[in-house]
Amino acid sequence: MDAQQLQQAQRIGKPVNDVGGRFMLDGATYAKGAELGFSGFDFYAAWRGGVLGAVPADVVVAAFNFLGPDTVRSAWNEGSLVMPPEQAAAHFLECGREWGRHNLPPGLPAGRLTELARAVTDAVTPYGQPLFTAWNAMPWPSDDRGAALQAINLLRELRGGAHIMAVRAAGIDPHAAVIASAGPTVAEFLGWTAPHPDPDPIRDRLKEAESATNLQMAQAFAVLDSELIDELAVLVEQAAVTS
Repeated sequence: MDAQQLQQAQRIGKPVNDVGGRFMLDGATYAKGAELGFSGFDFYAAWRGGVLGAVPADVVVAAFNFLGPDTVRSAWNEGSLVMPPEQAAAHFLECGREWGRHNLPPGLPAGRLTELARAVTDAVTPYGQPLFTAWNAMPWPSDDRGAALQAINLLRELRGGAHIMAVRAAGIDPHAAVIASAGPTVAEFLGWTAPHPDPDPIRDRLKEAESATNLQMAQAFAVLDSELIDELAVLVEQAAVTS
């Protein structure tokens, strides 16, 4: 493991998170949820967590980690009344693919992005990665642009799971981690309620957890040589460019 590999892991993280977040928050995604009978956050819990199957709500709380537990429990239970979790997950995945088909930049070498990303995700030994592992078992579409979004989202779940482990290993409460990294407005959007913890005591440990996350991701990317890692970084940055 060298400094360049760590730098590339950090470089890839931001655009992967950005692209995944855009499709999840897109109006068309929410409109599809409403069309299917969901009322709001229940569709997020059911769709993203549905890949875990018909599990108790606390399993989803554990997998999401950075979302308020009471909010997740309520949303999961409500969403499970709309449709079976596995069916919800299939709709979520297709929303992502459709978003990729219509919103990834023109000219993006989507097939190559998917090829490189899957070289990484197919080689991962998924310790402590329930969401990533479940999403990695889902079928792939035949078109390049739909597959590219699925690949980016899979990398996002991989990094998200790595970050959960790093934050927990650093002894950081997830509520405090969200306050320190995003502030109270975002924390409340994610289901955390006041009073909020003081983030100052954990800021240094949170930086260490971020470094540990990058280390885990660099280990995953090590199946590619330095030129291929750089190519993947360029492609995910290109995918994140908005018009």
